[in-house]
Amino acid sequence: MNKSLIQKDLRFRYKSFLITENGLEVKQKSLLSSSEYLIAYENVGTRTYKSNKGIYIIEA
Repeated sequence: MNKSLIQKDLRFRYKSFLITENGLEVKQKSLLSSSEYLIAYENVGTRTYKSNKGIYIIEA
């Protein structure tokens, strides 16, 4: 069974978090950009995800 959380604000930004069998699926949308990625359960808590103008950098 999949569970989801959706966040919206007044600046037309949208974030969706979906818990799946494989990991946490994150979708982000704004007026000018959108992104989607999956964080496997094995990597939760071991990596930091940062956003810089739509480019995701993985730091170990």
